[in-house]
Amino acid sequence: MRYLAVYSPAFHDTYFADGVTRDALRGAPCVEFNPKDQLQKRFIRRITRAEVEPPLHWIPHVATFLRACASGLGWGMCPQRMIETHLANGELVEMVPGKHLDVDLYWQSWRLSIGWLDEFGAMLHKRAGDWLS
Repeated sequence: MRYLAVYSPAFHDTYFADGVTRDALRGAPCVEFNPKDQLQKRFIRRITRAEVEPPLHWIPHVATFLRACASGLGWGMCPQRMIETHLANGELVEMVPGKHLDVDLYWQSWRLSIGWLDEFGAMLHKRAGDWLS
């Protein structure tokens, strides 16, 4: 699943008007889903090659996480498919256009063959391939 670093236009003007730099990232709050969420830190390392610890908010709810980014509370990594409309209407802006994180998804099921579960797994695999990048 492809994730993009996004924020509101006003957040950009407040924290990144002079560019997305290490110093700017140190002062710009980010939004994390929970303490295990490392997407924002991985993105920072990818674009700066440095360990940067920005101020952060934990928001363990998908819709509220998105609202926090759109309202200017912080920047965060959001699934591209979930935010396409928000990007198109200007509610969200990519932090670094062209830079993203791809996260592998896994489907686990019992090794034993269970008819309906096998069919569901095959359909899930096909639909995921059609829908995800």
